[in-house]
This record gives sequence, structure tokens and C-alpha cells, in this order.
Amino acid sequence: MSLFDYPVALFFGSVVVLSMVHEIGYRARALVKEQRSEAWERLVRDTRNQIGLLLSLLLGFAMSMGLSMYNQRGQLIVDEANAIQLAHLRAGLQAGTIRSQAPPILREYLDTRIAVLEQKRATPQRTQWMRQSRQLQRALWQQANDEATAHPSPILTSYTEALGQIVTKEAEQAAANDDRVPADIWILLSVLSIMVTALVGYGQERRMALVTFVPILMIATALCLLSDLSSPVAGFINVGEDSLRALSAELADVPQP
Repeated sequence: MSLFDYPVALFFGSVVVLSMVHEIGYRARALVKEQRSEAWERLVRDTRNQIGLLLSLLLGFAMSMGLSMYNQRGQLIVDEANAIQLAHLRAGLQAGTIRSQAPPILREYLDTRIAVLEQKRATPQRTQWMRQSRQLQRALWQQANDEATAHPSPILTSYTEALGQIVTKEAEQAAANDDRVPADIWILLSVLSIMVTALVGYGQERRMALVTFVPILMIATALCLLSDLSSPVAGFINVGEDSLRALSAELADVPQP
């Protein structure tokens, strides 16, 4: 994990770094010995505005990417809940071992998945929950395999398809949680932010708190929001497990066969 996975730390880090860059730009202006003309001032402003425009466009593109990642993670939780519910319903249509044993295993699997998704960071406990979910998957598949060997049927095929959806959605959820805004975009955003801030300081004739800190806070806030959208590790914008929790409460009220 990197600093870009922690929005609050990224915000304060950006404020500190950009403040230093602004100060460097402001002091560099005093070192210019040649006579500054109106054309020179206009050139500095135009360069600053052009880089600022490029930064704005790149931020907009990155925000769209981060929002897409956030929405995808939320949709995958809904899809996973639907897949587990479908498997539970189709298990009730089976006969023998699957009808009696699969629903409790599916309920336990659901609780395990909620526990996994609650642990946003890679911890030993999260690894243990993930290992347990894999074991429950294997138990479900072993039941389906034994039943398919003894009594193959179209109804059983529909059940195994639902189990396949469970495995697929879990893998997609894991991939979505590891998905991030590419490092190249973060590097370019950082470089452009530094250049714009340096030029703001360079073009400032005297110290003004408003001119100094407003651009810095705007850039830091935008970077913080982008990090919050793209990373599920920390921050204030998180995808909840509401769909899985609602399903768990619903299945808890279903009588066992």
C-alpha cells in the first residue's frame, strides 16, 4: 500500500509539500535580476493557467475513473448477495444431502464474506476469514459433485451454476478491491500540482494568505477525494456491506429443512 491509499494523510502531506513549493516559487521571484515587464508577467500567468487547465482536465478524468471503481465495488457486493441468495433458493429444490446441509453452509459462507469485507486492510484475521470462505466453497462443491455422480439432474445443474456465480463474484470483488488509479496518473497529477503551485508563488508580488493557501487547499482536497474514491482501505467514502447484511438477516428467518 502507498500514501495514495490513505486520503487524510495524502491531504496533509499535499498541503505541506505544496506550501513548501509555493514558498520556493515566491523566493525564486526575488532572485530574478532582470527588469520584469508586463509581457513577462503575462507570460508567467499564461503558463500557470495552461498548466492549471491541464491539471483540471486530468483531475476530472481521474475522478471519473475513481468514481467508476467505487460504483463497481458497490455493485459487486449487490451481485454477490444475489448470487448467494440464488444458490440458497436452488439448494432448497434439491434432494438429499444438498437440501439439508447446503443452506447452513451458505449462511456461514455469507457471514464469512461479511467479515472479510469488513476488514478493509490486509490483516491476519482477514486472511483467516478468506481461508475459511474458500473451505466453505470447497465443501459446497464437494456436495454438488457427490450428488452429480449419484443423481445427475437439470435441477442440480442450475444449482451448480449458482455456485459458480458465487465463486465468480468473490473473485471479481477481490480484483475490484485491489484496483486503483494507475501510478502514472498519480505521478503526473503530482508533477502538475507542483508546477502550478510553484508558478502561483513565482507570480505573487507580495505575500497574501488567500492567494497562497486557496490553490493549495483546492488541489489537496481534490487529491484527497480522488484517493478516497479509488481506495477502499481508508477514508470517509466506503462501500458498505448492506446488501449482504440484509440477506443474512433474511436467511436467518428462513426455517431449516
